Amino acid sequence: MFRNRTRKRIKEHNWNDHSNTSQFFSRIEEQTDDAIKDLTLVANNLNEKQLEEIFTIEKLEPFIQSLMLPKKIEDENYRNLSSQRLFFLGHMLMKYSLNLMGTTFGNKWAKELYQQHERPLRDMLNTIYYEKKNMISQII
Repeated sequence: MFRNRTRKRIKEHNWNDHSNTSQFFSRIEEQTDDAIKDLTLVANNLNEKQLEEIFTIEKLEPFIQSLMLPKKIEDENYRNLSSQRLFFLGHMLMKYSLNLMGTTFGNKWAKELYQQHERPLRDMLNTIYYEKKNMISQII
């Protein structure tokens, strides 16, 4: 995806070493978009056995953790800006996780407990989601 020189600049935050920083960021964004599309293509077109070999916990956990809690949170302004991104990302992960949970429980007690609380949990998550979305749309 990235050349070694680009990786180094990103890691070291040497944006100013590039003659046109906005162009540099645009290229990073474009390459990242392409990489996400490629990963989506792989996820949609391989069988489960192949996906298990590619998308392992060891590979995905650092990525998800970095998305949810970036190491480079340096100031309060960044935290405030990222909170909407993090909220909606967290909601999306919870929504898709809830779709799988009911079918994966082998423990009878855990399955019953999940079934009792799934609907209220979904309602709570959706209410908070739509309230936040409405609040943002009123600001814009």
